[in-house]
Amino acid sequence: MVISLLVLLLPLVVLFGVFRWISAGSDVAAVDQEPAVSAARSAGLAAATPVGLAEGWVPVSAVFQRGDGGLTLRLGYLTPAGDSVQLVQSTRPVEPLLTAELGSQARPGGESSLATGVWQTYVEVRGGAERALVRLEPDRTTIVVGGTPEAELRELAAATG
Repeated sequence: MVISLLVLLLPLVVLFGVFRWISAGSDVAAVDQEPAVSAARSAGLAAATPVGLAEGWVPVSAVFQRGDGGLTLRLGYLTPAGDSVQLVQSTRPVEPLLTAELGSQARPGGESSLATGVWQTYVEVRGGAERALVRLEPDRTTIVVGGTPEAELRELAAATG
């Protein structure tokens, strides 16, 4: 019986080892966010991109959309710890934007003063799994949201002018 189990399990162990060996070299591919940022700026959104992020931040997505009463740019990042964070900039009306991006359960949880201004902290974001920082300006609303420690959210927010 032990020999039968070994005969069955040995191919699985070999396949698992080969899979691990093949996938060990696969890194996350960085995305060029400039085309989406340029499109947003050409359309009239005062889009800002992060400057001076620490090594290890990887841009992984960039989407610009028109509609729902305004312009919206979404830039996605992987943090040095491997967590996902999204930077959203929009000219949409604030209330529908916050509900769409943070969920209906999100609620303010204080303020954070950063080099780029005062940001409102939101908790209970997207079902309670994430948190967000929001900055309201006359020409746009900026949201930094993710399930990462607040220090990383603050780093991205502070780097976004």
